[in-house]
Amino acid sequence: MDDNITRELIYSKDQSYPKVVFSCPDKCKQSLTIKKSNDGFSFVEIAADVGSLPKILEGKYHREVMAEKAILQYFRNMKPTVAVRREEVHARVDERKKKKKLSEAS
Repeated sequence: MDDNITRELIYSKDQSYPKVVFSCPDKCKQSLTIKKSNDGFSFVEIAADVGSLPKILEGKYHREVMAEKAILQYFRNMKPTVAVRREEVHARVDERKKKKKLSEAS
């Protein structure tokens, strides 16, 4: 996988179809899951663990491969979310504070 996109299979005893969870911590805090649709047909759908699913990923997919391609394209094309950018800024500020304290202590 590229762009630090992780893929994880989750098997459950009560489900015959495994869930596939994708996440990209560099760009988004949200994980996206491919799961079997509950309509009785052989479709799969994408679900978001937190919040609403992006409009571009809504709908049902005939094969898991097509849903996976859609998720990978979504993660590759998206800009980092506000939450991720905020954490990066806080990390840089904390690092500068540590360096400043070390230089003052010397």
